[in-house]
Amino acid sequence: MQIELRDVRRSFGRVAALKGITASIPGGARVALIGHNGSGKSTLLRVLLGMLGCEGEARIEGLAPLRDRTRLADRLAYVPQVAPRLAVPVRELVRATAHVRGLDPARFAATASELDLDLAGIGTRLLRDLSGGMRQKLLITLALSVDASLYILDEPTASLDAEARQRFFGLISRLPTTATVLLCSHRLDELRQLTTHVLSLRDGVLEFSGATEDYLHSAAASVVDVRVAGEAAHAAMAQRGFLEGANGWWRRVLPQAEKLAVLRDVTSTLNGSVVNVVVRDEETIPAPAAPRSSEEPL
Repeated sequence: MQIELRDVRRSFGRVAALKGITASIPGGARVALIGHNGSGKSTLLRVLLGMLGCEGEARIEGLAPLRDRTRLADRLAYVPQVAPRLAVPVRELVRATAHVRGLDPARFAATASELDLDLAGIGTRLLRDLSGGMRQKLLITLALSVDASLYILDEPTASLDAEARQRFFGLISRLPTTATVLLCSHRLDELRQLTTHVLSLRDGVLEFSGATEDYLHSAAASVVDVRVAGEAAHAAMAQRGFLEGANGWWRRVLPQAEKLAVLRDVTSTLNGSVVNVVVRDEETIPAPAAPRSSEEPL
């Protein structure tokens, strides 16, 4: 489903939550919507879900989300950031969703099993009584089991452990290429693995619209942790700008562009002294490129 935003504005009293958002998301795109608290991200999602009106134009396949929400509802799937604490048994929630969507409940069980969630085992438990991780797995199951044209996923893995997140990656990778995915996440690995484009909001303004790799290059730093053995190796790490931690670990934070060269240097020079290496990317204060023009699509 194609999403078109033209000068989208929304205020709550004197507070302007969205200040003229213009963007074009083609059908089948995998897009990350990111922003710090208060950036306007949640407001924009509510506009797209037909929960809020707005000034300007918001269109999904040419339809207005608020006015045409009943026509769009059966083509959307949504995972909220915070699971509702409903006093409803899991079994009844699954049955109701299957009935509304016209699906066999067994389909939900199959998706749940891929997330290592036993729907039959928790069927009589109330949604509000589940752990945070189990609630999140259930919401993902309900969303990814349906044949939607637009999946809106708001911090879907926030309560999941590493293995469950990897399983979630697998489910996303098997969605039809024609389906549009709008993912809200602060995890840089999810942006890298699951999306090709980024829309970044700050204080209600679209400050970046472009390729995921371009965003990561401008907004992320690499954290390199190396564990070494031997006094000579420790001295070499200090000479290379690493800071010493406990148990033989050394750390350096550096621009992504320097990461590979530093790793090659450490592993080749200290061959035999390197015990372990851990590398990850972390978001820094972004210095993104200028937003695209209002007529330029992703």
